[in-house]
Amino acid sequence: MVMALGVFGYVAAIFHLMTHAFFKAQLFLGSGSVIHGTGTQDMREMGGLKKKMPWTYWTFLVATLSLCGIPFITAGGWSKEEILTVAFHTNKIVFWAGVLGAFTTSFYMFRLVYKTFHGEPNDHEIHAHESPKVMLVPLVILATLAIFAGYVGTPFKNMFEHSMMPVLGHHSEMILEKVLEEAQVSGGFNTPVFLIGTCAALLGIFLATLIWKWHVVKIEKLEPAFGWLAKIVENKYYIDELYQATIIRALMLIAALMFWFDKWVIDYVIVNGVGYLSLVVSVVWDWCDRNIVDGLVNLTGWITGTLGRGLRYIQTGVAQQYVFLLVVSIALMSVIAFCVAVIGNHSEVSWIPPITGFFH
Repeated sequence: MVMALGVFGYVAAIFHLMTHAFFKAQLFLGSGSVIHGTGTQDMREMGGLKKKMPWTYWTFLVATLSLCGIPFITAGGWSKEEILTVAFHTNKIVFWAGVLGAFTTSFYMFRLVYKTFHGEPNDHEIHAHESPKVMLVPLVILATLAIFAGYVGTPFKNMFEHSMMPVLGHHSEMILEKVLEEAQVSGGFNTPVFLIGTCAALLGIFLATLIWKWHVVKIEKLEPAFGWLAKIVENKYYIDELYQATIIRALMLIAALMFWFDKWVIDYVIVNGVGYLSLVVSVVWDWCDRNIVDGLVNLTGWITGTLGRGLRYIQTGVAQQYVFLLVVSIALMSVIAFCVAVIGNHSEVSWIPPITGFFH
């Protein structure tokens, strides 16, 4: 589908998406049916399920043929043929890559079919059973669509392309027409492409049949020559190890650094630091509040109270006492003025007039 987009086959890509939805959904659900019936997910422990699970087998076989792209009898054959036709006219490298993909897909899918449904049954298959109708009915519906859904987009009358134009717009069609015009070719059904794609799929099926169905070619004899390749495939191209050594290790390192930063910088320095600083400031503020602010308030109150207690003995309302205090004040002021004048060596002219003026 993505390859078709790369060679401007937008309609072909969406057409294959539509047919792909049916047969690939059937294959996934069929795999679930096999797992349900056998109780295992390891294909190496399977075999001989054809008799035990006939409905699952035949629907799975139909979907497999559609995935392989067998024309006339499956929907995948029409959509695959359209993609290969577009690639043939636009980019030969992409076309031959698609042919190789058709071959390998047929090869490994029929390896799956033969190892799962054919051959001698294993221990898991002795007690295997067909799935219930709640699984079989969708399998039959999807398998039927995997056969007939492709007839809406045959090269002889492509109704699917006509219905997609309002969605994609004529701009997408013009791009492909321009590419084909530059290549000096015309679109439509192409017999060589049809034969090459079909033969590639059939060759993959035939080779898988020779190895895993008829056992003409012993896979054990091929292992010494391709032992290194088998080891790479068995270890899934070491993708997991590479992913662990790069992405996972890098993420773990970043996670460790983020944990350290969160613990010591965010929590300890910022959060706890702000907490400790707030505690110190609150202690200092409490001391200032109790000893300075409250102390000034209390001092003002003490002074006011003390003056009040002293002055209440003077404010008696008796005139004789007021006259007595006045005389005592005059005498006291005179003594103070005299002392100031003597200590400061001032003349009488400088200190007597202010005193007389004050009492006047």
